[in-house]
Amino acid sequence: MLCPKCGKTVSQLHSGLCIDCVFTEKVPVHVSERIEMLVCTDCGAVLVGRHWEKFETENDALKKLIYMQLECSPGFRCTEIDTECEKLDRNVLSCEAKLSLEYDGEVHEQKRQVTIFRRKNLCPDCSRIHGHGFSAVIQIRRKGREIGARLLREMEDIVEGAAAGKRQVVQREDVENGVDIYIVDNGYARAVCEALKRKFGARVKASPRLHTRREGKDVYRVTYLVEIERFEDGDLVYYDGDLYTVAPERAGKLLLRNQGGKERVVMGETLKNAEIIEFEMLDELKVVYRDEKEITVLDERTMKLEKFTNIDYPQAAEKVWVLKREDNIYLVPLRSVKKMRGEAE
Repeated sequence: MLCPKCGKTVSQLHSGLCIDCVFTEKVPVHVSERIEMLVCTDCGAVLVGRHWEKFETENDALKKLIYMQLECSPGFRCTEIDTECEKLDRNVLSCEAKLSLEYDGEVHEQKRQVTIFRRKNLCPDCSRIHGHGFSAVIQIRRKGREIGARLLREMEDIVEGAAAGKRQVVQREDVENGVDIYIVDNGYARAVCEALKRKFGARVKASPRLHTRREGKDVYRVTYLVEIERFEDGDLVYYDGDLYTVAPERAGKLLLRNQGGKERVVMGETLKNAEIIEFEMLDELKVVYRDEKEITVLDERTMKLEKFTNIDYPQAAEKVWVLKREDNIYLVPLRSVKKMRGEAE
């Protein structure tokens, strides 16, 4: 069939014209020639519409801003944008926007020239951080025991992960048996607390307090108390004259397993006076004999040989870790040593 405009023979007409004539006769898209890009001086977020967004590259931000300014004519749709930019000065860019435009299943590329004017400002989150403003405080506590370095690293990973690249922590204060984290956004703080609850079985209590009124509405600050259990899976405790590995059970119960494999279940309160074994309390002894079932070590201070059932030390082990209490020596499982030292098994 023939295009009535250009006379070209084509297999299909679109709105009575060939696709080339459609794109030349119609105005497929309107693009603003001047676009303002507001960038946060601290975090690099860009204001898109009414929301601040983080982008991996400036080019990604430019494409999003140009797309937001596009006005496609009826029947046309923009499927892809690419940009090539040249600096005119420190805050002005001359960009060529390459637009892939679709009409009736056919895609053509068109180019538009856009000037980008960059301005610097603080996004609301960074502004509050500069002013030490916060909406919530997360108080992480562990009753009767400090939060160890390994556990604290895991918690900080959760805090950073929930932020999704945004600055949310105003300040952090170490306190006895815990840490206080001051948060910009209450929704973010709530998400962190839920993640801590899932990961560590923590108890969370929220206490809102009226802070001020803004635009006729009450504004609250919320304190979240996050209580971490004293014991966690794999802890080593010295209790009632024996060394046990702890495994938390339901309803506040703990499963204790001694080095001989004997098990007992107790309530958590029962172990309130139990000694939690830390790595600094252990001694390292030289192995003088070993096989698959037994390990014999030399205590160089007493020059006595001590024999243990081999729990999990490899055949190549030249030294093992032990706990000395009163007149007894206990072989400490290698997995417990790795846990204390924050090493992967």
